[in-house]
Amino acid sequence: MRKLLSSVLAITLLAPGLFAEAVEQPRYEYGSKRSSIWKASLAMLAASSIVDAHSSWGRSEANPLLRGSNGRFGWQGVAIKAAIFGGVVGAQYFLLKKNPSAEKYGTVTNMVLSSVLTSAAISNHQRAARNAAAREAASAITKAPASFEITVR
Repeated sequence: MRKLLSSVLAITLLAPGLFAEAVEQPRYEYGSKRSSIWKASLAMLAASSIVDAHSSWGRSEANPLLRGSNGRFGWQGVAIKAAIFGGVVGAQYFLLKKNPSAEKYGTVTNMVLSSVLTSAAISNHQRAARNAAAREAASAITKAPASFEITVR
């Protein structure tokens, strides 16, 4: 799990630098077809959304829109996240079809959203680790002997 999270985080953070040359000097013509940088930004957004959903799975959810009836993140939250992702991709596709020169704005938007979702996933994992450590410490305290006997000889 850590390797997967590390890989997605590395791709999310390093991808803009890898494609910086493509952004500065595009090798495609606007309107002919969607650029690979825009498609890569969509892949980054999808990956970060999946990692964020995984980091929230089964835990109590602060966002009432994504919260299930039991107050936890589950299939309802995943469905809503997928609908939001589909809406963003669909809106960008149709807007870029109308105005292909705005592709760079869509790419930047996807990268910013991806960064926000990745930071939320990191925060969720850190919070889970702190809670696990606190539960472990509490269970260690409760297992300690209740009283001590001192005998004098």
